[in-house]
Amino acid sequence: MRAAVLVSLLAIAAVTEAQPAAELRWGGDAEGGAPFVSADPGNPDRVVGFEVDVAALIARGLGRTPRFIQSGFTTLDAAVIRGDFDIALSGLEDLPGRRARLALTIPYYEFEERLTVRAADRDRLRDLRDLGGRRVGTLGAT
Repeated sequence: MRAAVLVSLLAIAAVTEAQPAAELRWGGDAEGGAPFVSADPGNPDRVVGFEVDVAALIARGLGRTPRFIQSGFTTLDAAVIRGDFDIALSGLEDLPGRRARLALTIPYYEFEERLTVRAADRDRLRDLRDLGGRRVGTLGAT
């Protein structure tokens, strides 16, 4: 089984329409958002990751300084709607429900998920339905 996942950022229209601000406040989940954003192991007060760089590029393009605001992954949508920050970045998928409530950018990152099983099980375990009632694990990028 193979599924492409597109990642976009959530934004509120005020980012480009409002008076220029000194900061671009961006929200993400540094506690569970690796490799997109995570606490720097050498300095937990600092965040590192792919989306830290994306936020810096966006901020620079807007003439602002990026400022990270921690938000749990499951609360990012609500936090951007409340105005807790200007944009949200945290490996957010472009889903129909999210698209109906929020403004999403074009995808800036695409990845694929694959079901991987032992060679001996390749004919028995062909898709996710075949895994019902079994113990499974996940692997990060290798």
